[in-house]
Amino acid sequence: MLRPVLPPCRFACLILGLAALGSLPSAAVERPNVIVIVAGHFGWGDLGLHGNPDLATPRLDALAESGLRLERFHVCPQPSTSLASLLTGRYHYRTGASGDTRGEGTVHAHELTVAEHFQAAGYETAYFGGWSHGSNRPHHPAGQGFDRFAGWFGPWTGEFEEPGGPDGPPADAIWSATMAFLSEQHGKDSPFFCLVRLPAGSITAPAVGGSWAGAIHESITALDARCGQLIDWLEREGLRKNTVIWFLSDSGPEMPPDGGKVRYNGHLRGASGSVHEGGVRVPAFVSWPGHIPAGTKFRRLTAHLDLLPTLLDLCAIDPIERVWLDGMSLAPALTSGGQPGRWPNRLLFTSWTPPGFAVDQASVAVRTDRWVALRDVPWRRGEPSETHSGWELYDLNADPHEWTDLSDDYPFLLSDMRADFSRWMDETTDDGLGPIPVEIGRPDWPLVTLRATEASPSGDWEAPIDDSGTVTDWRSSGQKLRWPVEIVAPEGLYEVLCPAADRGDAAGARLILRCGDERLDFPLPAAEPDQEDDIPVLVGEIVLGSGQEWITLAPAMESSQSIPFRRLSLRRKTEPSEPR
Repeated sequence: MLRPVLPPCRFACLILGLAALGSLPSAAVERPNVIVIVAGHFGWGDLGLHGNPDLATPRLDALAESGLRLERFHVCPQPSTSLASLLTGRYHYRTGASGDTRGEGTVHAHELTVAEHFQAAGYETAYFGGWSHGSNRPHHPAGQGFDRFAGWFGPWTGEFEEPGGPDGPPADAIWSATMAFLSEQHGKDSPFFCLVRLPAGSITAPAVGGSWAGAIHESITALDARCGQLIDWLEREGLRKNTVIWFLSDSGPEMPPDGGKVRYNGHLRGASGSVHEGGVRVPAFVSWPGHIPAGTKFRRLTAHLDLLPTLLDLCAIDPIERVWLDGMSLAPALTSGGQPGRWPNRLLFTSWTPPGFAVDQASVAVRTDRWVALRDVPWRRGEPSETHSGWELYDLNADPHEWTDLSDDYPFLLSDMRADFSRWMDETTDDGLGPIPVEIGRPDWPLVTLRATEASPSGDWEAPIDDSGTVTDWRSSGQKLRWPVEIVAPEGLYEVLCPAADRGDAAGARLILRCGDERLDFPLPAAEPDQEDDIPVLVGEIVLGSGQEWITLAPAMESSQSIPFRRLSLRRKTEPSEPR
């Protein structure tokens, strides 16, 4: 049987410079502005254009029709890994990211992001929304090419990271910061690159009238209205014709808890967390009046990996350096209205990895334009075939909703695709996966914050985190929060600061902080009745030597009450030349 695919990753790095000549800006032409809108958990069926019977999205539909729709666009099953690949143009395992929680979305500092390329080309760059790739330099957005950042780290905890930042729901705060940035940039000589992540379809949205579906619909309706406001503003300010807008989602839709009504997803199988089409195939479209023909479609396989090389081509930006990219430039498809002529076949790999970097337990899929081979235990319809070790095979041309497993009909094709997956997994994880250390002692980042949301719990303890980012059910000295750290400065003395808060019945609780042989026993500071929460309080000092270590934190003794904890900070007190 002839295989309708290229070997793994052979399509990569055909990349920068494939753009159609004559349709892209030259150095003598004004470069376009770029706005990337990433909607959280926005499924294929959440776009009115895709036949949703309960929900209208007129402004998004109009934006999609003003450019080219990517009909077979895929992301990861998890938002954080999707963003890691979107930012770098590389498979998320290569970047160090493997999941959404416990710091597992952190990206290696040496990875080059799309923002770094644009920043080097003279663009003003901004990121607004949730960031799961590290909250301290060099992993902070400021260390990854973004001149401006407003948002939060990890899951939404009610903390909006911006001095004097707006209060209120996260989507409102993001949008206010976005429009303020765009207004500031208007009239400047330099173009801008703005990436906006807006929550849209998460089950964490508050219920409206007791209805989870009502909350989702309200959130998506608000997203649609905001995108309309953006387009109207660009038109009024005369910026629309020189602005590339790329809309996409970061994963499939979340399904309601407790077996509630299934959310409409265009009849695709799967949802967020699944490698089936419903979990990773999402709406995506690119609009640039005068350069990308309106009302066009492209039906070949595309992915989040393609955003970086495509935007560099569209904006005629030379990369900072040549690195291996897994994505490919879609510029020829965009500027030709989906008719690029010859187009390479490709393999696309997607995976969902359980917490703890457990790649051996990952749900995985291998796609071509026609076929998908996958192993996805939570979404398996029937008993697995013993012959194929739980793998399934679907013909997406004939069966886009993945009803009929053809693994027994095409065993050699499935065997080849499984082998492709094995080679890909070996290649992308050959450096190993594990926690990426927090850097301490950097001159450009004197205050390092260790958050409960980014800690790895010890043993079998799951360290549950509530909606405010506070660890709960924390009572035992054996329950440790752990952060991998790398002290990049010579040995020195560090102040330890912890925010004061209402500790309730846990007032007076003590914690023990350890790093190597050093130990600090301190009481959690309690806020006075008339004092605001979250005011940092100095609780002690600790000596840290250079090198890699683990910082651990645990209750000093058994407690009958859960001890609430959100974060602590370390600030260097002595310089290398100072005696201790």
